Amino acid sequence: MHYINELEKLNITHKKFDEGFVKSVIENEYPFCRLLEYSVLFDKYTKTDKKGTFVNLDFEQLYAVARIDEELSSFIICAFLDIERVLKARLLTLKNRLNISDDIVKQYIQTDTEFLNKTYTPENRQVLIKYSKPIEALSIEEFLDVIQFGTFQRFCAYIYNTYTNKPYEYDNYIKSAYRLRNKAAHCEAIITQLKEPFDYGTQSIVGFLREKGIKHKTLTTNMSKALVFDFCNMMYLYCGIEPKYKIERTYKKLSGLLDSCKQYTELFAKNSMLVSVYRFMREVAEIFKNGIN
Repeated sequence: MHYINELEKLNITHKKFDEGFVKSVIENEYPFCRLLEYSVLFDKYTKTDKKGTFVNLDFEQLYAVARIDEELSSFIICAFLDIERVLKARLLTLKNRLNISDDIVKQYIQTDTEFLNKTYTPENRQVLIKYSKPIEALSIEEFLDVIQFGTFQRFCAYIYNTYTNKPYEYDNYIKSAYRLRNKAAHCEAIITQLKEPFDYGTQSIVGFLREKGIKHKTLTTNMSKALVFDFCNMMYLYCGIEPKYKIERTYKKLSGLLDSCKQYTELFAKNSMLVSVYRFMREVAEIFKNGIN
């Protein structure tokens, strides 16, 4: 069997599952290439005749990571939809408070024409004609209803810079949430980002978590991973703008996701990175349980 041969070449065993089950997973759940993406989370031999193959990696581990990744993607999408809805409501509140005219839409478009022309190609421009009038003639409410989130982010920045002379207050957090949302929406592997380094520098989210009692070494180890940093930023944003009942509901979802990982404790016991990240996310979840105040 092709898949089994490829696994054997990489020294990936399948002790728990027979060949038929492995074939079924690959053909009906997770493509072979996707499962191999998760292999970056595991060690390879660097010497001897086994160089380049995996050290004690089993198909069950790849399958488990794939399922966790699927749950994480679902959580991110749901949280992001909440964030997008609230941010749009807040922008409209600002519009009413400052009595901003609908002409701001036309003014913004004139300043960002190049980006908009690249983003809304003839193939996807139909979303902009929902209201049967030129995009420049849309009210702020109508404009927010039809634009993609990337455009919304730029529009927010334009309004804040124009009317408040300040940068958009949520910009850094939104960038993180948007990165995660894009990966989840395009069905990309998310957990593999744990291997992507990130220089978080002096970020407010780090200071917040430190104030809440997370030790410096733990922060340094985990927040230097792109996925962890972006996820913490997303949760900080969520808990900063959502009402208490929504935070409690989302905490239950996150806690449930983390609880579901317990079944893999023994399976990943020797993977120090995954163990460290799991423990860290447990701490983070409890911190965000009560919001950020």
